[in-house]
Amino acid sequence: MADISITVSFSELGFHCWPDAPEEVAYLRERHRHKFGVELELKQLPHGDRAFEFHLVQAWAQPKFREILDSGAASKSCEDMASRLATAALAKYETAVTARVSEDGECWATVSAP
Repeated sequence: MADISITVSFSELGFHCWPDAPEEVAYLRERHRHKFGVELELKQLPHGDRAFEFHLVQAWAQPKFREILDSGAASKSCEDMASRLATAALAKYETAVTARVSEDGECWATVSAP
């Protein structure tokens, strides 16, 4: 049986910091800007038609990520943001999901939820 999924992607400008960053990268303790890259993958059921429409998933995911990014938490790691997005997508779509968040398309965090 084929393993089928869809993936949507987008980018968002935003700010974050890592208050507990090691001394070698102490500059990360300060609030700084990134162009966050986001990918959300949803596992599909193997049948003849798409279970989740690309444009509808993207239209849901982008404002959800913006909400996560704008939340009151001062420290938002890529891992934390990917985890929050994966948890929200799992609750909405009730299928296995993988969320990836990058800083400027260079360094990615990936979180999968059953």
